[in-house]
Amino acid sequence: VHPLLDTTPALMSSPPQHEPPGHEVPVSDEEHGDNSLQEPFIPKHSVVQQVTSFSLNVWRVIVFSGIFISICCLKGSRAAIDASIPALTSEKTTLGMNNFRAAIMLAFGNAMRVVGKIVWGFILDSSLASPKMWLCCAHLIMALLFFFFGSSHSYGALCFFWSAYMFWIAVPWPTATKILHAWSNKSHYNMVMSLMSLNSRTSQFLVALTSAALLHAGISWRNLFHFYPLLMILSFVYAVFTLKSTPREIGATIDEKEPTRVDDKTQAEALVLFLTSARFWMMNISTGLASCLMELQSFTPLYFKNEKQLFAGNAVFAAVPFHLGAVLSLFFTKPFDWMSHKQRIIHLTLLNVVIVTLFLVLAIWTHIHVAVSACIFFCLWLEHFIPILCAI
Repeated sequence: VHPLLDTTPALMSSPPQHEPPGHEVPVSDEEHGDNSLQEPFIPKHSVVQQVTSFSLNVWRVIVFSGIFISICCLKGSRAAIDASIPALTSEKTTLGMNNFRAAIMLAFGNAMRVVGKIVWGFILDSSLASPKMWLCCAHLIMALLFFFFGSSHSYGALCFFWSAYMFWIAVPWPTATKILHAWSNKSHYNMVMSLMSLNSRTSQFLVALTSAALLHAGISWRNLFHFYPLLMILSFVYAVFTLKSTPREIGATIDEKEPTRVDDKTQAEALVLFLTSARFWMMNISTGLASCLMELQSFTPLYFKNEKQLFAGNAVFAAVPFHLGAVLSLFFTKPFDWMSHKQRIIHLTLLNVVIVTLFLVLAIWTHIHVAVSACIFFCLWLEHFIPILCAI
């Protein structure tokens, strides 16, 4: 019916009705319109929390500090185990540890870390539990494994607790990444991730330096493994009170874009494209060689102890520059964002020449075994030469 021709009482003129205070006139659904199109009514005394921009930024700083401290304690704790290897081989009467057994133990640990990355990647993507819960669980379990490792008096127990520790060390990084992704602005995400990488490497450098000083002072390596779990427990307490998986937990709402869902056919085509790409395999080989070279950090303290006849503390001091170089290397990656394609090729080529030359000088100066020198030289050269080929 046309509105002008409608003669229903609702449109007929009538004197205003004055209702007593506190009395509400019921409104029908027809007069109110479609309720589904209107926003829900929130009372004045609702428990919905209104978060200002300032308080959201404060919470960001608190959450980031909790993540950085967690990564510092959990990822840095591995440097303490690497630093204790020279002292472990000295207890041949109780542990039966020698160079070969130490290498086997480290190999088992690295294998379990690879397994942990695969398993935890699947669990964290499919689990209903929050990333905060998994990160807090990692604090407690890794602290216990660390303590039991220091209390072990058999080689089998050392291998077991070391392997279990390396399995759980795959948890902190993906959980922290999920939390950072939820809290970071798009413009600041790369900077935050760079700071987290810097924090991880710096913590390993500081832990290695502290462990070397304590071992040099005559403190037993077992006391180190009873001291560092206390730091993990303190980090766990701080994480419980500071970490929030998403801003929704404090009542804040931010613009979050859901990841684009890709159908199975497109995923299969992308997988085939990667598997048939020569650059994909070349970069995988380069990354694998870089990972192998980074694992030398576990053997350098033991090498200096055996080859240079150093005490455990002095051997760790000699290996500390490895961690310092890893920290400084993070500052050389930023210029890649500003370089052109040709400049990147030149930069990688010069970097390859400098690194290989430095290693040759080190090998000749310190009389490193020829076979070991040749293996490291080949990995260094190929690891930096492959990205040059891919860039060309």
